[in-house]
Amino acid sequence: MKLIILLTAFLSTSLFSQIEIQVTSLAKHLYKLDIGHVSSVASIGPDGVLLSDTGFERTGQSLLSKLKQLGGNDIKYIINTHWHSDHCGGN
Repeated sequence: MKLIILLTAFLSTSLFSQIEIQVTSLAKHLYKLDIGHVSSVASIGPDGVLLSDTGFERTGQSLLSKLKQLGGNDIKYIINTHWHSDHCGGN
């Protein structure tokens, strides 16, 4: 039983860490980021990044890397639409 639990935890972590983040440009400096079934919106400008929802904790580093690729080096504000872990776990 312990082996099944460990294997399930490993596989779910591996699957989430390999999720590709799809980026859609909504306007100048405004992006929709799809992280699996979670969507986030980022406003990236010279004053920093305003981000809504951060996804799961295990996808937070991937989101941060993608924001940096888009030119967002400093997250100033995060707006969480609600408390579920798929929306605020990456904070």
